[in-house]
Amino acid sequence: MSRQLTVTFNNKTIALPCTSYGMYDLNDLWRAFIAPQDIKANKQPNQWRNGQRDALAETDDVLVAKYRNNDEKVNWTTLGTKKGLMCYAAWLHSDLLMAVVQAFDKLNAESVPCQSAGELIDVASASLEELNELITSKTHLAFKAEDTPDITFEHKQIYEDSIHFSAVVRAALAILDGQVCSYSFDEFHGLLKQEPT
Repeated sequence: MSRQLTVTFNNKTIALPCTSYGMYDLNDLWRAFIAPQDIKANKQPNQWRNGQRDALAETDDVLVAKYRNNDEKVNWTTLGTKKGLMCYAAWLHSDLLMAVVQAFDKLNAESVPCQSAGELIDVASASLEELNELITSKTHLAFKAEDTPDITFEHKQIYEDSIHFSAVVRAALAILDGQVCSYSFDEFHGLLKQEPT
């Protein structure tokens, strides 16, 4: 999936490519929307100096990186994660921030499969039922076979964890079905001891 961000602001649209490590060049935003009016370049990313910028640098949400053009000249630029890009946009102009937010909303919407809520519930239910069957059958094979050796403490813990995990899965299925889930641990233990069909 392409992570290129399409930003529209003041009747101008640009594409902001995302690096392979999830960052955007903040200078692209400045050059496209701010530079024509920013004659003294007071709003360039390297002029963004405040406490928020320092905090973003500490978390690597904003960093300065160097790169080479085709002419082998070394250049420096300021990169930002989604968080860094949005904070820089807010520093530039509140309306530009909203344009960036809308661009991310659109990008996220395009990445979500077009499925109805009912279809998503059906898929989730089928996956959970398959998982529950796997948990149950594997637990029986490991702990209920006649030739099972002595059970160690570690094996017992795995068995109990399986019961709890099965309970979580069945609770999720009940929620998807719109039911009230009220199974107790003992009830789940009894269900799990039943031979798988």
